[in-house]
Amino acid sequence: RQFGPNLSALSNPAWTKTDVLTQIVQPSLLIHPDFRTTSILTTDSEVLTGIVVAENEQVVQLRNSEGNIIDVPLAEIEVRRLTEKSLMPENLLDTLTAQQAADLLKYLMNVSKP
Repeated sequence: RQFGPNLSALSNPAWTKTDVLTQIVQPSLLIHPDFRTTSILTTDSEVLTGIVVAENEQVVQLRNSEGNIIDVPLAEIEVRRLTEKSLMPENLLDTLTAQQAADLLKYLMNVSKP
């Protein structure tokens, strides 16, 4: 399962520069269901956050923001909930100049074009 959306889809005319920029600036504004973040509080008071990649009767597997898979036994889950926050960090453009942000947007809009 993917960790995030396929960026080659951004070359689809349905995606405007405004749409892409909005997703970069406000990543939690609209989250695709496949990439919703789950937060788990364990019986040891540990908070784990990630995208559920697998689950069975014994364990939930989360992929965290570093890309690591964490196995969480169901018996150790005290609270589990979907969050409204994306794993994509906010303020990604804060360290870029206006030209760098424009270059990034241009790259993303053309990532799968020949």
